[in-house]
Amino acid sequence: CFKSDEERVLYAFSRLRARASQRVLPWVIAKTDSREPTSLNEFYRTLDKAFSDPERQKRALVRVNTMKQGKRDLKDFITEFDAAMIDAGGLSWSEDQKKALLETAINSRILQGTVGADQPDSYEDFCNQLHRIDHQQQRISRISSGGARPVVPPANLTAKNDPDKMDWESTSAQIAALRGEVAALRSQDKGRAKRATWASDEEVQKRRSKGSCLRCGSQDHLVRQCSLQPARRPAQLAAVRATDDDQGEEDKDDDSGKE
Repeated sequence: CFKSDEERVLYAFSRLRARASQRVLPWVIAKTDSREPTSLNEFYRTLDKAFSDPERQKRALVRVNTMKQGKRDLKDFITEFDAAMIDAGGLSWSEDQKKALLETAINSRILQGTVGADQPDSYEDFCNQLHRIDHQQQRISRISSGGARPVVPPANLTAKNDPDKMDWESTSAQIAALRGEVAALRSQDKGRAKRATWASDEEVQKRRSKGSCLRCGSQDHLVRQCSLQPARRPAQLAAVRATDDDQGEEDKDDDSGKE
């Protein structure tokens, strides 16, 4: 809507109020009387001289050379670092100079993550690299502190075209029913020695390969020294409820081939 820079300058001047307009008014009058071309950038430079802090750039330069991240979040720190760098006139600095200043400001944890990695050419790409390193280190820290936990899929999520789908559902139902029976047996067997939990053939093979106790999985002893009674097969639990006379024979059968 403005036809020339002179109109833009006059509009910008009209937006100033009170003491601000009084400080710039002499320059506007002088430019009007001289009839020289007036540029908007020249008007902005006049405003900077009139209102800017002459020590601001110097303080910002000192600050950007002494900033340290410490324990602050990397994203917040880089935002603060960029603001200080702009105040210090850093937009005209070389990419290497900006990268070097940031490299001396980040904490040692992230700095160690850059060892062995190729440094990008641009300052922006270097910042993105630091963000990736920080993200990876935080993820490793969470895994190390919390332990690696297996991801268990939701109960209603099943694989398509799974040939073992019905068998799995049947086994799950059996296990749920057996848990109730085992709880009842435990209440009846409080005075007896503790009994090992039933392990699958696959688990027994793993214990055998590790040299662990085939009955309880402990690596402190072998099955012959295990203080637990042999585990009962799941299919035999119903028979155990009827009589305990066959317990000795069942125990022998359960541990056969595992010792």
